[in-house]
Amino acid sequence: KNGIYANIDALANTMVDIQMIVPGGILCLWSAWSVYSLTTQIPNAYYIAIKRTRKIVLPDYPEFQLIYQSDNLLSIGVSRKNVQGYDIPIFDMERSVCDAIKYRNKVV
Repeated sequence: KNGIYANIDALANTMVDIQMIVPGGILCLWSAWSVYSLTTQIPNAYYIAIKRTRKIVLPDYPEFQLIYQSDNLLSIGVSRKNVQGYDIPIFDMERSVCDAIKYRNKVV
C-alpha cells in the first residue's frame, strides 16, 4: 500500500524541546502516559499543561494540545525527566494516573 512506513521505535523517538516552544509548559496526559509506558498508543500531539490565563502562539508543526489548568493544579506532581536527550518538565507517574481518571471522558 501507499504510505509512510517506519519502525515503531523511530515513530516513538520524536521528542522536541518543549520548553523552547511552550515555556513553562508541563508534559501531561497522553504524552506523559507514553513516557511512563502506561499506554501502547503513540500520542497524536504533545499534550502540554499550562496556566489557565496564558495565551501563546503555537507553530503549525509539531501538533500541540494545550490543557489549561489553575496554578494550584499545575503545582501538584511536577517533576523533571530526561527524555531522548531533553530535560523536560512532566507530571510524575502518580499524577499522570490520576489525570487518566480525571480526564477519562475528555481525551480521545
